[in-house]
Amino acid sequence: MMMETGILAYSREKGYFYAYFVLNTLTSMVCEETVFSLSLAYLADNVAEQRRSSAFGILSGVISCSFVSGNLLSRFLPSTASVFQVSAACALASAIYMRVFLPESNMEAMVIAAAVTSSEETVNERLLERRNIDNPRSVRLILFLQESISMLRSSWTFSQAAIVAFVSTLGDLGLLSALLYYLKAEFHFNKDQFADLMIIQGIGGIISQMILLPMLARVINEEKTLAIGLAFNCIHVRNLSHF
Repeated sequence: MMMETGILAYSREKGYFYAYFVLNTLTSMVCEETVFSLSLAYLADNVAEQRRSSAFGILSGVISCSFVSGNLLSRFLPSTASVFQVSAACALASAIYMRVFLPESNMEAMVIAAAVTSSEETVNERLLERRNIDNPRSVRLILFLQESISMLRSSWTFSQAAIVAFVSTLGDLGLLSALLYYLKAEFHFNKDQFADLMIIQGIGGIISQMILLPMLARVINEEKTLAIGLAFNCIHVRNLSHF
């Protein structure tokens, strides 16, 4: 993220744009949405199970707050170049902060606690978690793909969640690209108008993730919350299809 944004912060000429496009494609293939996924995993490691739904909602609300703040700031920056420069600086600052101040999860303690409190966990799953702790990071990276495939085969619930996440994300990304192109081609939106639109979207995300989701999590379970979210997503796509 820092490198490709830094390219556009330096120059937006044709050659630099192609360099950004290639580098962004390669990094997206490897680590697209990695920060958000790792943030959820970190929360799951450090938050009690009965409070995870609310914690996930608050995290998504904080991300929406940063989304609104970034788009609001872009309206007051003097040029497009300054937008990329500030973005690259913020990405660098976040990486430094994470490296210096964010402690590692105590995975060994959690594995021991899970072995004591959970009667449904199999011996193979405990050995798998223990192997991830004992092996160095490079070995864990090599085993990651094999373990991911094993999880998809062994857990039907996990496979269903992965399918829902894949289809939903695929639709959202395609919808966003088509919508931005439509607004640019039909209404000739500039950066300030795009920022206004995204601010409104972010405010809606703050309200739903930080207020509505924690309230729903106390009343209904995660499955029903997911179903409600997917239902509203279908309504949203249905309304946009009339354009």
